[in-house]
Amino acid sequence: RIEAHANRIGVVNTIKAEGGKLIGYNTEYSAAVELLGRHAKGDPPSVLIIGTGGAGRSIAAAASDMGFKTFICGSNLERTTKVSRSLGSGIGTIPLQSVTRMKGKVSVLVNATPGSLAKIEGRNETKMSVSEIARFLEPSVGIDVVYSSSWTSFLSSVESRGGTPISGFDMLASEVVEAHKLWTGTGPDLESLRKCAIE
Repeated sequence: RIEAHANRIGVVNTIKAEGGKLIGYNTEYSAAVELLGRHAKGDPPSVLIIGTGGAGRSIAAAASDMGFKTFICGSNLERTTKVSRSLGSGIGTIPLQSVTRMKGKVSVLVNATPGSLAKIEGRNETKMSVSEIARFLEPSVGIDVVYSSSWTSFLSSVESRGGTPISGFDMLASEVVEAHKLWTGTGPDLESLRKCAIE
């Protein structure tokens, strides 16, 4: 059986045995709720997610469920629109070539692309890296879902414009805590775990 959020998002990353059955969960969703709850600013916050993979879909679903203004942006408009519709109402689609129109409208920018240095291309052949997008949009908070490094050029761009950078290690630590809670009923201290991951 697949838990409701995991089924809606289409991604399972944690499995738990319950009553003789295996249940699939998505801890990225609950980790996103925790992170956005701590860091998102605005009334309500507006969140733009760049990337339509599993992490991007999980964060978009979480932000929308929290009542945030939620937008998702990807290199393929048809796929991005399909992803947005599959997650339910309340999630807007932003064509990549129109992302600059979001300046002044984004309080949280999320990089959910495979790498913060990756170039993403719109139909008009104009290329911008996620770092360049961050510098242009100047979000209050920037969340990078890249787990391979505690610091990326995307986070540097967010910080250079006065925003608060949140590394992929923060997201990963929250996911570990959620998975541990599912398996044991309790979770390790999030802040201690985050520091261990960075060190």
